Amino acid sequence: MDSPLSGRYLVESFTDPSASEVVEVTIMEAIFVGLLVLAVVAVPLGLSVWSDRRREQADVVAATARAAVRQRLEGDAFVTVDVTAPTPWAPGRVVLGAPAGYGWMVERSWAAVAQRVPVDYELVVHAAPSPAKPAVPAGNRELRRAA
Repeated sequence: MDSPLSGRYLVESFTDPSASEVVEVTIMEAIFVGLLVLAVVAVPLGLSVWSDRRREQADVVAATARAAVRQRLEGDAFVTVDVTAPTPWAPGRVVLGAPAGYGWMVERSWAAVAQRVPVDYELVVHAAPSPAKPAVPAGNRELRRAA
């Protein structure tokens, strides 16, 4: 039997002893198999690390934007900050939003957020329109009573 280092292996057939044969494994095949196994392990691990770093950076941007809103409005507000991490084919996105009637909070705070958003992020300002106040005639200001 040849040494495993020589590149030749004896393959035994347990069903038919006369069918034993010698199989040559070239160094190129061994390297290819090693690289294939390495790729199956390393590529998913590398993608996971890259994705985690993107999400981590997006969390830092979100915290900075929330701090800017809080500082500008001098406290907590009804302004939502949604951050999407950048990808190789699209920039990141910071979306400021507020429910109906609170659009003034976004209007007051978006400039402070814009100063702190990194270059590779877009700032999207979305404030729901304030509901129109019903026009009340000047002479009819008394409230109706439900009897």
